[in-house]
Amino acid sequence: MEYTEALKTAISLPEPLFRAAERLAKQMGLSRSVLFQRALQTYLREHQDAGVTHALNRLYAQEMAQVGLDPILERWQQSSLPQNEWS
Repeated sequence: MEYTEALKTAISLPEPLFRAAERLAKQMGLSRSVLFQRALQTYLREHQDAGVTHALNRLYAQEMAQVGLDPILERWQQSSLPQNEWS
């Protein structure tokens, strides 16, 4: 991913994290800036849908609380579970 304008920023990192990032960047043949860019891109990509997932989970939880399971479906689910001393 290439940007038309680079912005400089200062961040604070614990020294062990900084040193580990420095070592990894060197091993990968990257500058620290490129390593941090890639790490942030990966983090953002992994978390971009978290808000949507949370909203859908909340919606489905509310819907299930109002509607509940179909009684027949609930019986089928219960009967499909193995019986043990806790059942």
